[in-house]
Amino acid sequence: MHHFQLLLESIFSRLDETDVRLLLRAWSARTSQEESPEIKTPQDLKRAMEKTGCFRTGDLVVLEKDMMSAGISFPVIVRDIPGVPDEFQYPRIREASVGPVGGEVEIPGFVKLVVPPGALQQETMITVSTVDVPGILRGPEGVNWISGYPWSLDEDACPRELLEQVLFSPAVDVNLHGVQLAEPVELETRRPSGSEGMGCILLKHHDGEGWTDITASTEYQIYPDRISVSLLTFSPLDIVWVPVNMVITTGKWMVDTLSSRTLNCSFAAYAKPHRENVTFHVVCRDRQVETDEYRPGFTRWGYNDAWSDLYHGDSIEVAVTVHGGKEKTELMNLRTMNCRDRNGQNVQMLLDRPTGGGCVEGEVTVKTPRAGRVCQLVFKEEDDVSTRDGTGMRRTSQKRLNPSPLPAVVPEKKKKQQKGGKGRQADQGAGPSGARKDSEARDSEETIEDLITNNYTLLRRRLQVEKLIPHFIERRMLDFPDKQVVMSKTTTSGKAGALLELLTQKGTCKPEEFVEILEKGDHRHVVDQLKITSTRNKITKGDDTGMRRTSQKRPRSSPLPAVVPEKKKKKKQKGGKGRQADHGRGPSGARKDSEARDYFISDVSKYFRYIKTNVAGGWEDLAGELGFSRAEITTIRDRDGNKDYKTRCQDMLGEWQTRKGNDATIDVLMNALEDLELKKVADGLKNKYPELKDQPDGDSSSSDRND
Repeated sequence: MHHFQLLLESIFSRLDETDVRLLLRAWSARTSQEESPEIKTPQDLKRAMEKTGCFRTGDLVVLEKDMMSAGISFPVIVRDIPGVPDEFQYPRIREASVGPVGGEVEIPGFVKLVVPPGALQQETMITVSTVDVPGILRGPEGVNWISGYPWSLDEDACPRELLEQVLFSPAVDVNLHGVQLAEPVELETRRPSGSEGMGCILLKHHDGEGWTDITASTEYQIYPDRISVSLLTFSPLDIVWVPVNMVITTGKWMVDTLSSRTLNCSFAAYAKPHRENVTFHVVCRDRQVETDEYRPGFTRWGYNDAWSDLYHGDSIEVAVTVHGGKEKTELMNLRTMNCRDRNGQNVQMLLDRPTGGGCVEGEVTVKTPRAGRVCQLVFKEEDDVSTRDGTGMRRTSQKRLNPSPLPAVVPEKKKKQQKGGKGRQADQGAGPSGARKDSEARDSEETIEDLITNNYTLLRRRLQVEKLIPHFIERRMLDFPDKQVVMSKTTTSGKAGALLELLTQKGTCKPEEFVEILEKGDHRHVVDQLKITSTRNKITKGDDTGMRRTSQKRPRSSPLPAVVPEKKKKKKQKGGKGRQADHGRGPSGARKDSEARDYFISDVSKYFRYIKTNVAGGWEDLAGELGFSRAEITTIRDRDGNKDYKTRCQDMLGEWQTRKGNDATIDVLMNALEDLELKKVADGLKNKYPELKDQPDGDSSSSDRND
C-alpha cells in the first residue's frame, strides 16, 4: 500500500490549478459532493478524494475515469512514473473474434461493441481501443485538453468560459480489419457524471479528411450511465458534452481544433553516406508539406505514406533494420508544428556498413501503441563505396530513387550486335539501327511499375482482389498487414487501387509473375486484355520523347465522338430537322462550335453538386475511372483549399470537364458510377433530374433542351 501512495503522490504532483478545477468538477459530480472552495491545490484534492474511498481498492481505474471525463490525459501523466502498469500508460485495447452469430467486444468500464447476429458474414477479428483526445489537444507543458488553447485557431475561436464546462466520454476506435458490416452495430461508451441536461456532440474522424460533426446524421440513444451509437462504418469517434445552447458553436470549433492536431503523414529515409558508415534520418512530414528536398548532403533513399492518420502527441516507434546488420529502434513523440515544417520531424541514426563493405539497404517500420504498424518502407543505397571520393560524397549526380532493375540490358544488347560487325559493340548501337535496338531492349525489360502505370485504368476496374491476395501472400510479395490495408477500402476499384499501389511501392513482383498470378487467380480475361494493350503500345511508339501515346486512356469511350458525322447525315434531311443531332449547328450555321462546346460544359456541370455530395470519400475511385492517373489524383488531393471530400471531388470533375470538352457528358459519368458499384448514386441522379430517366444508353446529353 505504501507503493500505491507513492504513485498517487507522483500523479497529483503533476497537476496544475486548471487540472485541479477540472478534476474537482468531475469527481464532485460522480460522488454527489459539493465543489468546496477550500480545495485549491493538488494535495487538497487528493485528501478529499481519499476521504470518499476513491483509492480504497488500491486501483487507479477510478482516477483514470474521472480524469478522462474532465479532459485530462491520464496516459501522459503516468507514462514515465516507475511502477505504473502498462495498461494505464497507453490507450486501452481489446481484441476478440466475432462471427455471424454475433457477440461483444468490451473494455470493461469504458466501452462495449455489440454485434448483432447477421452483421458479419464471416469470423472476424475486431480490435477496440480508446483514443486519448486530451493527449492530442494538450499543450507542450500541460496534461489537460485546454492547455493547448488556442491551438492553431484564433484567440476568440471559442468562448473561454465554455472550455472548463466541457465533459468527455471515452473516445473510441474500432478496427474490423477490412471486413464490411451487413447491418449496423451498437457502440456503447460511458457517459460522464455531471452531463445531465447537457447536449452531446459526435465527432468522427476520416483518414486523410480530418474530423466531421456527425451528430445530426447518426442514430444514438442516451441513458443515465452511457450513450449507445448505431454505426455501419468505423473510424475514431469522440463524444463531447457541452451546454445545450452551445452545441452548434462548440461542434464547429471542436472539429477545427481536432483537425488542426491530426496529421496525414508520410515517412522518408534520407542518408548522407560515408566510407565506414551512413548518417541516416527517418523524416515524418505532414502531406501539407509539398517538398522532397531535405538538408544539404542528404539523398532520399526510400519513401512511403502512412496507412492511417496520426495525431499530435502520438508516441511512435521507428525501427530500422539493415540487411546484414542489426536493428536499431528510436522513439519519437509527434509534434504537429514539427511535422508541418519543411524539414519535418526526424529520428537520427548512424548505420554501419555490412561486413565487407558494399551498399546499405534495409527496411524502416513505424509503429504506434494505438494502431500497431502504420508504415513500412524499403531503402537502398544506389552505389557502393567505390564510387565516392575521400569525403564520402558521390562523384556522380543524384540518381533515381528507385532504379529500374535493368543491369543486364546493355550486355544482352552487345551480344546481339556482335553478329553485325566488330564496330557495333564499341559504339553500343549509336547509329540509327543501334538506337532502335537499344530502345527495344529497354522496352523488353518492362518493370512492374511500367506494367501497372500503362494499364492502370484497366487493372483498377477489372481486378477482383479477394481472388489475388492469397497468391501474393503465398509468394511473400505481400504480407497480412498489406492485406489489411487493401481490404480496408470500401469499393472493388478502391481495393484494386490499393493493391496496385503496394505492388508498385514494394517492387518485389516481376511483370511475368504478376501475369502468372492473374492466371491462377481466375483473371484470364485481364491477361488477354493486357496482351492487346501491350501490342497496341508497341505499335504506337515512335515520338521523340519515347513516351507511349496510349498510356493515358479514357475509362470508357465517350458517346459523342460521332457528333460531326451525325451532323453530316442530318444536314441532308429536309426541313432542318438535323438541329437536335448537330446541337444547333444546322444548315443555317447560326450556332458556332464554341457555343455548342459551352452548351455541353454547362449541361454536365449541373450534375456536379449532386455527385460530389453523394460520392464523398469515393471521389478518388471516380477520378481513376475517369482516366486520372495516381499522380494527378494526389495533386488534386493536396491542392490548397481542397480540405474535404466535396471540394476535391468538385475540383476533379471541373478538371475532367475542361480536359474532355464535348466528351465530358453525363453518360460517361453515369457509366463510371455504375462501374464503381455506385448505382445508388446513378439512380439518385435519375430521380433528381427526370430528364435522365428517358435517356437511352449512349446518349444522355439531353441536347433537345437546347432548341
